Amino acid sequence: MNHYTELLYYLKQLLENDDLINTVTQGEDDKIALNKMDLFPLAHIEVGDAILTNGQTIGFNCRLTCLDIVDINNEVNDEKFFTNSNEVDIYNEMFAVINRFWTTLNQDFERKGFDTPENGTAEKGSPENKDFALGWTLPFVVSLPNRELKLIKI
Repeated sequence: MNHYTELLYYLKQLLENDDLINTVTQGEDDKIALNKMDLFPLAHIEVGDAILTNGQTIGFNCRLTCLDIVDINNEVNDEKFFTNSNEVDIYNEMFAVINRFWTTLNQDFERKGFDTPENGTAEKGSPENKDFALGWTLPFVVSLPNRELKLIKI
């Protein structure tokens, strides 16, 4: 069966189609290449544990993290609401990526015969101990039919 590979390639393709993302990576969260500035804005996919259900479906616990680099403006700024950085812009743009991803994912699920059995909740913040990258993380579950898959074509 090819569930893991097909799902990973499908999610990668969805994110590569987003104009706000430069790089798509995958693996454990600690593998996010935060030290390479030219990769940002970055989308990182983690396909985790598999959920074996009644034989009809297979579920996967997934996480999508979308990040960009904070750019600090060193000019004096008396603004109290917005800071001397692009923090608000990053949160706005990376949320737009998460929102488009989630919307497209759910629309495609109906056509491809699989679904997300739960609502998505995007989590705002930065990766642990990484102050220069901000964005959103979306944990979600994907439920796929337990048969040979051909998901890659969008």
